[in-house]
Amino acid sequence: MSVVGNTIVVNATFPSTIADLDNMTNVKLNVYTSDFQLLYTVSSATKISTGVYSINYTVSNKLMPSPLILEVSGTVAGFDYIGRQQLNRSYT
Repeated sequence: MSVVGNTIVVNATFPSTIADLDNMTNVKLNVYTSDFQLLYTVSSATKISTGVYSINYTVSNKLMPSPLILEVSGTVAGFDYIGRQQLNRSYT
């Protein structure tokens, strides 16, 4: 569980084949409410190594139902990739 107001690091890896990682373009993080209303888009991903990226996100303190949905997306070799993860929040 993440405490609102804290910054978390979202890490993502993107494979081009089963064994290899590949570089992405247009890497971004979308943050949605649990009913998939878009709250934020963060497009400042940091490349850690080939196919590995991190994005900093400060957990929203807006009053809304938990959980939030974190969606990382990007393009590899002309194919769009999307990964989603649930983020439960705590106010304490």
